[in-house]
Amino acid sequence: MSLFAILPGSIVVMAPFAAEVAEASGLPLLAVLMIIVNGFSTAIFPYQGGPIPVGLRLGGATLMDGLRVTLPMALITVVALLPLQFFWWRWLSNLP
Repeated sequence: MSLFAILPGSIVVMAPFAAEVAEASGLPLLAVLMIIVNGFSTAIFPYQGGPIPVGLRLGGATLMDGLRVTLPMALITVVALLPLQFFWWRWLSNLP
């Protein structure tokens, strides 16, 4: 959802469906809510976070400059941080 809307908008759309997603997936509601946080905290494109384009314009940078920052950060998040977070949640017994 965050790819098609701005990041705060994804919270408004996804949070009301958290109970249904938890029931359909078999995950606890807390785990589904934590997964939503992963979605809105990972900006792949600069337009997804409101302050990013504003900061780019104020700093005289282009959207491509912002993309050069957000894309590698999203890649690092998906490759390294999301698996670590999965095991952390598993260790805390928030995932079955």
